[in-house]
Formats: sequence, structure tokens, C-alpha cells
Amino acid sequence: MKTLLFIALLALPCLAQAQTLNDYQHAMDKFVKYYNNKEGDSILQMWPAKTAVTAGLQHIWNSQSLDHAHSEYGKITAFKFLGVDMDDPNNVKVFTTHFSIAGDKTTSLTLDTDRKLGTFRFITTSDGIDKLQKQAINR
Repeated sequence: MKTLLFIALLALPCLAQAQTLNDYQHAMDKFVKYYNNKEGDSILQMWPAKTAVTAGLQHIWNSQSLDHAHSEYGKITAFKFLGVDMDDPNNVKVFTTHFSIAGDKTTSLTLDTDRKLGTFRFITTSDGIDKLQKQAINR
């Protein structure tokens, strides 16, 4: 009995920090809002401050880059959770993202323990994502 209690108490902090699908949906909602409004500074706030600076993200999400993305892909009009890419070492959560110009693409991300972006791939594909798309078609 003491062993079970010990294991439960040890696991509780880990479970409390686990992200839910709702957390990922919320992150995508925020990204879509900021992207569609061309709010690069707000997009940068979605990452831990140190990551945004050290990864050079301010050059990716500046107004010129956002203008270019909007002219090439358009606004994001919808997104839907596709699944988890288990082939990716980060087990990224994958969304089908619909753009007004480019149509359906896939976007993937991870969240850190503070629910900030860890990994974010604006438009991505992989063998694992291809598998998810085939599974979604067969449902």
C-alpha cells in the first residue's frame, strides 16, 4: 500500500504538467489569430523568451515575412487536429491547416511545460504525417 501511495505521489506532478489536446488547440487558436492579423511580436511571445532570441525567430516572424506568407499562402481559415506524429522524435501534434490561397497544409508543434511553443513547423510534411493523413481518409 505504501508503495502504491509513493508511486501515485511521484507521478502526480508529472501528470499535472502534461498538456492536453485542448492546450494544443488553444496554442493553434492563438497562432492563427496572430498570424492572420500579422502580429509577429505576439507570435514571438508564444515561445520562451530565450528560445525566440537564440533561435533567431524575430527574423522569421517579422512584418516582411508575414506579408510574404500571406501573399503566398493566404490567411488561415480553419484548422483541425490530425494526430500525433509518432515517427517524429518530438511526437509533434499535427494539424491540418486550411489557407485561403494554398488550401490544406499541415502544421505541427510541441509545447513545453509552461505551455509555450517548443517545436513549431508552419508547413510541414513527413512519412509520419503522410500516415496520419491516410488514416484520416480511411476513417
